[in-house]
Amino acid sequence: MKNYSKLYNREHYSRWSESEKKKAVLLYLSGDYTKNSIAKDFGVSNAGLSKWINRFAEEILVLQKKKKTLTSDYNKLETSMANKSLHDSDKDKEIALLKQELYLSQVKNDILEAMIDIAKEDFNIDLRKKAGPQQYKNAVNKKDTKS
Repeated sequence: MKNYSKLYNREHYSRWSESEKKKAVLLYLSGDYTKNSIAKDFGVSNAGLSKWINRFAEEILVLQKKKKTLTSDYNKLETSMANKSLHDSDKDKEIALLKQELYLSQVKNDILEAMIDIAKEDFNIDLRKKAGPQQYKNAVNKKDTKS
């Protein structure tokens, strides 16, 4: 146990404030100091310190528990937000990759269109399909002429 007298020097007054009493109880609850050393350093009897402990210990423990819970909740929230930003970062990377793939597909499409145009102009080969039923009629007419 540590000696508390080096940490807290106070002239002995007949009356202690509530915050000073709570500080003594908090020191006791920390387990770092003995009841006797705290009572001696605060200038109260062991019985007087015991009364303070009985009066304030539960309140201090409840506050410590709330603080622990809030700290835990805060850490969970902070972790969640960090994970969300990582997920957002992953989504941003995925979007960038998809944009790049789209751009490459558009370039490929433009090149194929240019090749089709060159085949039509330079070699008189029509590679574009005719739309709809006309294509079918043309195929039937070509079969009839071949027979």
